[in-house]
Amino acid sequence: MDRRHFLKSTSIGLSSLILANPLSVKANTNDHPDVITVNTTNQNISEALQVAFEQAYNLWVDDPLSRRPVIKIPAGQYDVADIVGNNRGNYPFHLPPTFKLMGAGRDLTHITSAQPRSDQYRFLMIMPSTRLDVINTCPTYDSACLDSALNQLGPSFNIEITGIRFHEFDNAISFKDSRDCLVHNCAFNSSLVAVQLELNSVFGNSNHRFEHCHFDARSQSGDADNFCLRFEAPFATVMTRLETGIQSVQECESLGGNANDYDFGNQSCVVPDDAKIGEYLANLFGSDQSTDKANRNCSISDCDFYHSKYSAIEFAGKLNIFNRVSYCGFNKCEGTGVEFDKGASFNIVENCVFAGLKPTTVFAPSQPYIFQAAVQEQEGSRSLDARIKSYIDEMGLAEPTNPKYLGSDIFLRSASLPQNNIIQFNQFDVSRSYWLTDYEPIVSKHAQLPDVYPSIKLSASLNTRVIGNQEFVSNSALKVDDTDVMGQSIVLYQNDSLRDIRGGVQILQNQFFGAWFVVGTENGLVDTLPLYVEDNYFGQNDGVSRGGISANHLYSQQAIVRNNMFYCASNSSSAIFRLFDIADCRFQGNTFKLPSVISMYIVSRAGNATRSHATRFDLNVIDGGHAMYIYDYSGVSNPNSVNDTLTFNQNTISNMSGSGRVIAVTLWFRNIEANSNAFTNNQDKTFQVYSLSDNFSQDGQNTLSLGANSQNNVYSRNYANTSGVYISNDFWAD
Repeated sequence: MDRRHFLKSTSIGLSSLILANPLSVKANTNDHPDVITVNTTNQNISEALQVAFEQAYNLWVDDPLSRRPVIKIPAGQYDVADIVGNNRGNYPFHLPPTFKLMGAGRDLTHITSAQPRSDQYRFLMIMPSTRLDVINTCPTYDSACLDSALNQLGPSFNIEITGIRFHEFDNAISFKDSRDCLVHNCAFNSSLVAVQLELNSVFGNSNHRFEHCHFDARSQSGDADNFCLRFEAPFATVMTRLETGIQSVQECESLGGNANDYDFGNQSCVVPDDAKIGEYLANLFGSDQSTDKANRNCSISDCDFYHSKYSAIEFAGKLNIFNRVSYCGFNKCEGTGVEFDKGASFNIVENCVFAGLKPTTVFAPSQPYIFQAAVQEQEGSRSLDARIKSYIDEMGLAEPTNPKYLGSDIFLRSASLPQNNIIQFNQFDVSRSYWLTDYEPIVSKHAQLPDVYPSIKLSASLNTRVIGNQEFVSNSALKVDDTDVMGQSIVLYQNDSLRDIRGGVQILQNQFFGAWFVVGTENGLVDTLPLYVEDNYFGQNDGVSRGGISANHLYSQQAIVRNNMFYCASNSSSAIFRLFDIADCRFQGNTFKLPSVISMYIVSRAGNATRSHATRFDLNVIDGGHAMYIYDYSGVSNPNSVNDTLTFNQNTISNMSGSGRVIAVTLWFRNIEANSNAFTNNQDKTFQVYSLSDNFSQDGQNTLSLGANSQNNVYSRNYANTSGVYISNDFWAD
């Protein structure tokens, strides 16, 4: 029995119905030939739409071929407004589970909400409670009836919306518990579109397509909406509760919150709610990812987005998975073009163009801007994730013997930590029509904020891939040429302290105008998976480079930085890789072009226990700068239990200058190997190499071409820096 026959053969109120073998409904793409045309005699077409949707439902139920009903709205400008005598609450339309709604074209059929903002019903609210088949089967919306009936009725399916321009809707279209829907050749002017997964969702949403649509968040009044297209899944706001009368951060922490959850002014604290966490895990997750309810396998392609204030497309929540944004344009938006927020995972943004974007001012003036990026990946609430992890352990939900088993990876699937997203082959216009001073009035902060808007930001990432992206300048008059200020092209935050596997980021084959930044914390955890940064350009060889590398507290088992071009800004932080903790750190085959006013630093954090790390700095070219420093500690030298090794082989060190730094290269490691390097035209240097090591070896095949005012000295001291000797004659090849 299919769902249409089920509806014809059952009476209203089937709370006691027992259904066997629930039907897996396949989307039907055959349209009914009898097109229903909306009566447009009145400017307000709400009542005519109400009638049309019910006609469509009856046509579908009565059709032995189950063909999809088609509703047509003729060309014209219409309002959706209140219906006189409406007794259906805030939503007057009873929808069929499948239909096609078509206008004459997005420039011909216009529908405007005539209701006040924040007091509107959503135009197309596609969800079980608005479907006429569900209403007829379960008029009281009794949960027992719904559980039985929805298994037979299935989700809304194969809904198509085309050829309409929507104006001034708080929410023009929202999908909940639906699949295989298509929105194409539509326009949305200050009208949000949403795909929603809620705690009580039955099916989730899958395989929706948004194609050839135009989104403009700016309203007729000139104000702009925060979002254009939003994929929503449960996150902290629905799994926490507000506790008041909380006197301190410590009291907040004792309830499960943290410092970020405490509001001192209101003496309140947002804390995890176990009942909601339990509902989240029990209702939305199966035993593996394939059975999880989610917003999955949706695509947005060939669409344009304008003027959003916070995120043009936001995927908010972990259960936004396997979605794709491709061949879209993002223009004059604030905040973010595409955001994988609150743990959204396994998504792709590719072949898109981002132009005219800038920082959001949504939270101004208390926060003049929020640090976002054209594309960003973001974690959610750490305190909630910590409680979810504890809850899973306490309830044994990852134990196979538990009847409520949700899979051994249930924490990975449920925590608001992102993983396996892909950002590839996009283009970012880095012409700037704004400046740091437009957002940050405190001048002392300017040196701490090299630029206010990166192209890509990654936070708490796991196996994220950033491949083949490119920055460009569309307007040379708006090109930033202040080389004292670095551009932040890609920023990597290490914020993951809850997962057992961490890291695995790959940054490959990108061409950036600005620098690569790493922002870690002193107490962060070591990533367990390798970091790969290979075959990229960070900066341009155009005489006004703003690129380089600025990394602090990068902790990983392995980091491979290979075959990159770094054109560094004239900023003291543009060639630093410091306070790192990496067991196997490899700089290989890179070129660093340094302005004459800066030095390069590769400095490990000090080890306070047994450690035998290896840093390989081989086959690199250092062109310019004052000097170079590679140390295995910062601050106080390492104890004897730290036995780190540096290989410094086959590098080319050239064109260093500046009498203020009389040593070209300083190496300070317990063990050092320096073979077959070339030193060329380094000026004003008394020492070419100054080594501090208890085990220094070299092959005698290093070469030297002296620059002006320089000497050939190579000095080797012990690691404790208490004694040393000249080894110049042995170090240089004949």
